[in-house]
Amino acid sequence: MTAVPARKRHDLIDEAARTHQVELEIWDAAALALHLADYDLFYLAVQYLHLPSDLAPPRPDGAGELPDWYVEARQRWQTNDEPARTLGDLVDLRGPLRHATFHDEARADLPEWIGHARALLAAAAGEHTALRARYEIVVATLRGLGDMHPTDQLARDYFDTVTANDTLTDPGILEDAVVLLQYGFGALVRRLTALTVEDLCSWQHLLADKIDRLLVADPPPTPWPICWPCGPAWPCTPT
Repeated sequence: MTAVPARKRHDLIDEAARTHQVELEIWDAAALALHLADYDLFYLAVQYLHLPSDLAPPRPDGAGELPDWYVEARQRWQTNDEPARTLGDLVDLRGPLRHATFHDEARADLPEWIGHARALLAAAAGEHTALRARYEIVVATLRGLGDMHPTDQLARDYFDTVTANDTLTDPGILEDAVVLLQYGFGALVRRLTALTVEDLCSWQHLLADKIDRLLVADPPPTPWPICWPCGPAWPCTPT
């Protein structure tokens, strides 16, 4: 990628507006290099140029304030020498990870939080913990960094495990699977994943079949019909 002369940029912008009524913005090599050094965009340089996250520029004056609980969690995870591996560790990690995913003022920390989550996944104690860690990593990468490709295999592992293991009936994990499918279809439409429509539809059908089997085997309790004058008693006695 090279720099585009200013005159050519202005000509292209004017032509796009005049001919197609499109507001065009051109980012050449110089603009990309300049803006990737901004505090709130440096996470892109970490993600795509593989720069170490400790090279992040300092937070500028006036940047969005980070909540105290988040700053405390970040400090605790940065200085903790004990390897994270339990579901309790994941619960502790999930809050700041999601905050960095969905809040611009913490976005520069996101690659570091994803790194903690990947380390936890590698040492996870138990299948449930590993599944929940995969879910968090995929969502954080897609929603926070704008690309699902780096986590496609984690998504495959997640769906293959959930749909194939008949003993895995945790409602929270099944609900996460439904949400992750929605994210997957959205990423597919936006070309942010290499997963195919066949992959996603197959997992969707397998997941639906599994949920149907679980409901047949253990149907949810049917509440008594409510008679509004009498309350939830059944049968009611008209007065």
